[in-house]
Amino acid sequence: MSDKKTYLMYNPKKRYYKIGLSKNPEKRLLGIKSIHKGTKLICIINGDIENLLHRCFLSQRVELGTEKEWFKLTRQNVRWLKNLSTLEQDSFDELYAYCINIWEDGWDKIKYNKHRKSNFVLTTINK
Repeated sequence: MSDKKTYLMYNPKKRYYKIGLSKNPEKRLLGIKSIHKGTKLICIINGDIENLLHRCFLSQRVELGTEKEWFKLTRQNVRWLKNLSTLEQDSFDELYAYCINIWEDGWDKIKYNKHRKSNFVLTTINK
């Protein structure tokens, strides 16, 4: 398993979410906070799915100057990201198919299956 982690951060002042990749998301948060005060770490996914998630949420991307990893996500989007661990994943194939469904059908058609497990480990940060 990769030592890289995909993270989701939120800036309440701007109301945007950041999807990024780091070996140490907590340390990365400190750097982000120096530029974007008040940013919080929402969750960490052990594994590199940053590019896939960027493609998944491409239509919701916002640019903050030269920064392009910020997104205007809905509550449902955030809930889905927090629940990635409910997906069964021996590879990225199922997550990729899930993203294709989102692009084609929209978020309102996505269904959750709470009985399935994932090889991705999701850590929710309670801060």
